[in-house]
Amino acid sequence: MGQKTRKEHIVPQTHIRNFSYKNKNTDKVIVVDKNKEKPYLSSVDDVACQRDFYEVDDKETNYWEKWYGKIEQNIPMIYNSIIINCKFANNKEKVLSDYLKRKLSLIIISQLLRTEVSKKHFTELGLEITTNIIDGIKYSLNQRLSKEQTDVLNKYRKNENFVYSLALEHWNSKKFIRKATNMLMDKAWIIHKNLHYKKVPFVTSDTPVILYNFYTNKVGFESNGLIKEGTIIYYPINKELLVALYPKSKSLEKHNNKIDFLNDNSFVMNFNKSNYKQCERQVFYSFEN
Repeated sequence: MGQKTRKEHIVPQTHIRNFSYKNKNTDKVIVVDKNKEKPYLSSVDDVACQRDFYEVDDKETNYWEKWYGKIEQNIPMIYNSIIINCKFANNKEKVLSDYLKRKLSLIIISQLLRTEVSKKHFTELGLEITTNIIDGIKYSLNQRLSKEQTDVLNKYRKNENFVYSLALEHWNSKKFIRKATNMLMDKAWIIHKNLHYKKVPFVTSDTPVILYNFYTNKVGFESNGLIKEGTIIYYPINKELLVALYPKSKSLEKHNNKIDFLNDNSFVMNFNKSNYKQCERQVFYSFEN
């Protein structure tokens, strides 16, 4: 058996590295932490990670860490393909193929559901559901449950490890991934190219897939979902490029799969503020040297 990984990353280092800069052969980012008064420098290796984050009782050690690692292997190739396409493209030119969109969809889906924000949100929902089911069973069977049977049921009441294990199984099942990918493929994909990224760069965070509701202007899981009306999905590739998935409409149809040269610092700043609102604790960025 291999050595156990204790420091498990909830955002791949290969992603965060695109928002970093080199300092003495180390990839560094500026960190804005909700629990700190001032921004500070950190290495990419030391951010967006937690001890034993994916460990659940019914899986072998590092099972989910290795699972996500297989998805992360594709990130450099997919990101680089998109970056190269955008580097030489003219404004409003097509830069995305169905192949790239499907590969990126898997990365977005897995990243959306592997963070501390999503874990807290869906664990809370799962605990509520399991509690209602247990109470319903007890009510239906009334006095017919033995003490042993009651003890078994109570074992799953408020059992966060059990609930999170079920959530990981569901999110990473072929059926869910296929359904979620088809939902994303049905959106209007636009890549916003930040023309002022050297001075006002896109940022990323410990929750890098941003859910934004067009109608309510609210971010996060509470007001959004893959199929919820008005939900826009933002996913930054680096300081310069932002992948945006909009609900399909006739007005956006002609822009689908194309690049949009963005000469609007207010758009970038609002996106960066959304990162801060939705993240669990930390936002990461750097400026061009």
